[in-house]
Parts: sequence; structure tokens; C-alpha cells
Amino acid sequence: PEDCEPSPDDARKLAEADLIVSNGAGLDDFLDGLIDAAGEGEVPRLVLGDGIPTITIDGEENPHFWLDPSLVVEHYLPAITASLSALDPAGAATYEARRAAYAAEVETMDAANKAAIETIPEANRKLVTAHDAFPYFAAHYGFELVGVIIENVGQEPTAAELAALVETVKDAGVQAIFSESQFSPELAKALADEAGVTKVVTTLYNDTVGPA
Repeated sequence: PEDCEPSPDDARKLAEADLIVSNGAGLDDFLDGLIDAAGEGEVPRLVLGDGIPTITIDGEENPHFWLDPSLVVEHYLPAITASLSALDPAGAATYEARRAAYAAEVETMDAANKAAIETIPEANRKLVTAHDAFPYFAAHYGFELVGVIIENVGQEPTAAELAALVETVKDAGVQAIFSESQFSPELAKALADEAGVTKVVTTLYNDTVGPA
């Protein structure tokens, strides 16, 4: 979302939509101007984050709700199902069946995650990540958020900020640094080298597989 550059064709698609679904909490504010440009203020809009208790980081709401699977099951899926059923009452039973099936998949994944995390000593459940996407994940699974490499997406840390993070990582005894493919691997490597961390994990994304 930080790099999204909507096209005129995107505005046309919004104008023709039966329902616009967005995350909210600042993640997709660019949609507001796009919807205005489309000139179609009457298209129903579902903001998935509405009603979810937010975690605030440095005075800003963090929008990464979906990294807590329970929020997906308890908020996202019911909201989507209700909105689709309101638009298409004849399909309500189908939407509900698909909601239940997907919720079961998410809950199975969540249980597997918890089982895997149980194998990690509690003292080692510490996260240093590329950017501040994991507070809901950490709260759900019992991790301590030690720090992030990039405080503001699109703006690399200064030498002083990176040096301060190095000391924080050393003091916390962090075992691994987690980066993402859309960010410079050099920053994560530099942090790990300076802090004496031997493991750097890079999350990969593509159009078909998702997070790996």
C-alpha cells in the first residue's frame, strides 16, 4: 500500500464495484481519493478494521490486524460474510459455508503455529523485523517486539538509529533478525553483523504462494 500508484483504470473498477472492501486504520487511505475521483460515493464500503481494538505505536494505529489469526476469524470473516449476504441474500448460505470452511483452515494453521512456537524457549521469543508489521502477531503468540529496522517505510534509518538498534538487539540477546524481500537485505545483514546475530530470515512473497 505504501507504494501504490492507482491508475485511471482502478478508479473505473471502483465505480463499477458492488462492494469495496478495505482494511482501514490508515493502511489504504489512498482509496479515499480514488473513490472520490471515481465519482461513485454510493458504492457500499466495508472497512475490516472497524470495531477491532487497535494497537497504537508511537501515537499511530497499527493496521496489521490479519497477522493475528483470531482477528481474521472473529472480525474479518464475519464482516465479509455479512456484507456479501446483504448484497446477495440468495447466496447467504454459500457465503456462510465458505466462511466456516475458511475459518477452520485458519484455526488449524493457528494451532500449528502455536505448537511450533511452544518449541521455542520463552526467553528466545523476541522479534526484530524489517518494519512495524507484527504487534498483533506478537501479542497473539507471546513474542516480545524488540525493534524494527525501518521505522518509516521508504526512509532508511540513519547511522545513529541503526547503531542504537544494534545495542538494543545485543542487550536483548536476540537470536534472529527477520527481513522482507521488499526491503534492502543489506540493512538486516548490517544489523546482524554488528549485533553478532548469526541468523537472518527473509520472508518472500509472490503472486501465487503468499508468505513463505
